[in-house]
Amino acid sequence: LRIQLESEVYQLIQTEADPSVWLLKLVAEPGSGESSREIKGIVSIYVDDLLISSKPPLIKAVYEALTSLWECSKLELASPESPMKFCGLQIEDHEGFTALHQANYEQELLAKYAHETGCQTAPCPANLGAENEGEEPLSGPDVDKDLDKIRAAQALAGELLWLAQRSRLELAFPVNKMSQLLMSSPDKALQIGHHVLQYLRATKGQKLIYHHHPTGHGRHDQLSPARSWRIIEVHTDASFAPDSARSQTGTVIMWDDAAVAWLSHRQATMSASTAEAELGSCFDGMIACEAITDLINEFIGEPAQRYLYNDNISTVQILRVPGGPWRTRALRVRARAVQCRLTHSAFAVRHLSGQFMLGDVCTKSLIAARTRELLELAQVHLSPPADVSAQIRKCFPSGKGGDSTCD
Repeated sequence: LRIQLESEVYQLIQTEADPSVWLLKLVAEPGSGESSREIKGIVSIYVDDLLISSKPPLIKAVYEALTSLWECSKLELASPESPMKFCGLQIEDHEGFTALHQANYEQELLAKYAHETGCQTAPCPANLGAENEGEEPLSGPDVDKDLDKIRAAQALAGELLWLAQRSRLELAFPVNKMSQLLMSSPDKALQIGHHVLQYLRATKGQKLIYHHHPTGHGRHDQLSPARSWRIIEVHTDASFAPDSARSQTGTVIMWDDAAVAWLSHRQATMSASTAEAELGSCFDGMIACEAITDLINEFIGEPAQRYLYNDNISTVQILRVPGGPWRTRALRVRARAVQCRLTHSAFAVRHLSGQFMLGDVCTKSLIAARTRELLELAQVHLSPPADVSAQIRKCFPSGKGGDSTCD
């Protein structure tokens, strides 16, 4: 498909990494089949919805070319006043940045579970000390007694997962812990889920921000290379053996000064030391990064530089010096696997102070101030902090059926 805009001709080229993503490039010379390397726009396809990312004149030209071939609905342009919906996200186009959020879905979720959560709010996404109970699933006749609770917990976990995967990276940890407890302790899983809903009520208006220009070495000059669209940052962290259980991995991937991927999961094996747990998180982070690197490489037209950040000095030293001291010999086999991937996948290892480690938000329960600090570093627009003295808000009856409204 070719698009004409004044005297210039553009061509849509399908990416190799994702067949649902097409690059809009300028044809080098009219009449030739070659296109320039510079990308002028991106067209993303989700079922029968299309998202055209470019400047307004080119967006309208692509839309007109598409409507000449197929019947399409009316063109919608993203704006702060009228966000556009695509793939479960609401998109706002501002001067100098783009914002993503799921405000409508959050409101629907809060209305659905209003009877369970009331009008209470919570300042942090996970309840401290309440998430590490139960690892083995129930078995035997007792399972039948809890089927209704298990189904309710599974439904709530799936609904919250829709948020944690797309726009709320701080929910990755509590939703993961909730998923671990679905069979062994559905009551505890529901308790965590209801706490997350209370947190959502307290943090309305939160948005992921994607600036059009990166911010140098980070907000506090904490990064060794300056951020750019050629650099991918992988922030990896681990919570070592919480309650003597398996460690929890947390990873946040930043590209061009914005969070583009994150994960939180319990490690497959027990770790005997903090360094071993951190090595596992590094390995998981590199695998997650490789899943999106090919698509980013096509966006920038060259191999991206990838930096692996970790806040554990011992782990960074083990990865940099294969021999290492005798005390780390037990970790050499696991470190060798990470080193091989570092060598062949061209990752550079850097130590980053725990104060700035973004992966920390996906590994454990954090107090409200720490959660907000990490989200700000990840370029998340936060709503004003809730008044601590008014965390429990009054509810007033309104009409029949026990419905209530919040003050």
